[in-house]
Amino acid sequence: MEVELRTEEFSASDLKSLLEDYVLPAQDVSFQLRLEPTVFRAPEQSVLVAIVGAGGTALGTVIGGVLSLLAQRSSRKLVIRGKNGRTIEAPADISTEALDVFIEKARDLDAERIEF
Repeated sequence: MEVELRTEEFSASDLKSLLEDYVLPAQDVSFQLRLEPTVFRAPEQSVLVAIVGAGGTALGTVIGGVLSLLAQRSSRKLVIRGKNGRTIEAPADISTEALDVFIEKARDLDAERIEF
């Protein structure tokens, strides 16, 4: 499963470095920088894509890493968009119990993009 990570807080390459420090290699998660299609004469933009395994903990690991970054930056919320266009939101200071429920909802939503 691929999940796009979008933020105005960090460049895609900086976000990749930060999340790679959070995610252990054995957790079935990898990150790739991809170039976005651009309009004529627009600067190339890269986007970070998390490739998560089918296992239940990989998506939760990525969400946990993003929330950890948000907490450090005093950001407000995390938004997950599903392939069908539905969204769910969580505050950056979500409790551990609520985080487990949020991750389960993200899986059910078939998460396609994480925005913060």
